[in-house]
Amino acid sequence: MTTSHSRQTHSGQKRRPGLPGRRPLLVMAGIGVVGTVILYALRPEVVTGAVTNPRVLGFGVLVLAVAALLFGLVTALGGPGWLGLTVGVIPLLAAFAWTVLPAFVNTAVNDAPIPTALSDPPMTARPTPSGSTATPPSASPAARKASPSAAPVPAVRVSALRGIGHRASGTARLIPVAGGRYVVRLENLDIDDGPDFLVYLVPGVNRQSPDGGVQLAQLKGNRGNQNYPVPQGTTVKGPRTVLIWCRIFAVPVAGATPR
Repeated sequence: MTTSHSRQTHSGQKRRPGLPGRRPLLVMAGIGVVGTVILYALRPEVVTGAVTNPRVLGFGVLVLAVAALLFGLVTALGGPGWLGLTVGVIPLLAAFAWTVLPAFVNTAVNDAPIPTALSDPPMTARPTPSGSTATPPSASPAARKASPSAAPVPAVRVSALRGIGHRASGTARLIPVAGGRYVVRLENLDIDDGPDFLVYLVPGVNRQSPDGGVQLAQLKGNRGNQNYPVPQGTTVKGPRTVLIWCRIFAVPVAGATPR
């Protein structure tokens, strides 16, 4: 009887080989909790932004589901628990490197200053034979109308860059350049970096969405002085918001309305 009972118990244990492998799932959950607490202590805006963003939450749930699926697949195929844990952690590490790690890595890009479009220098007085000076005659109205320099030169518009749910500082300038074109210049830029940041020029004041705007380029770096040419033919009349936008999570990062 004792021998039979022992065999049944031993046989029962063999029919449940997956139970000991559940410990790695708890380990992965513990890693996630501890990592979130540490991240909140270092970058609270990253955690609060993620909690309030449905896309970020959905992305996190998807990553966890993939990690659990890989772990379950390995253990179902008879792999040891440590192997399931290793494979399951891979998507977690990849997601961390893509979304969180950039917030701790700074990329500085410094472009050369942009010369503004200037009119021709004014005519100076010419000395007369007697040594006195005489003001040159003014050009006729028709000549002034035909001269390109007679047209008023648009001024450079400037505004401080402010974070939108993120830490950000710097100055945004909308600079007229030769040929009637414009360049957006971000000076002394310093923001928290992240994935898939784009620079937009959007009609309106303090816009927080790129709808109706024009995409200038991918953000070159989260620090420095950077130039972003505005596509030719883009209307810049009226207020325009320079917007840094995170495309993958559809959230604004920083903005300024140069005036």
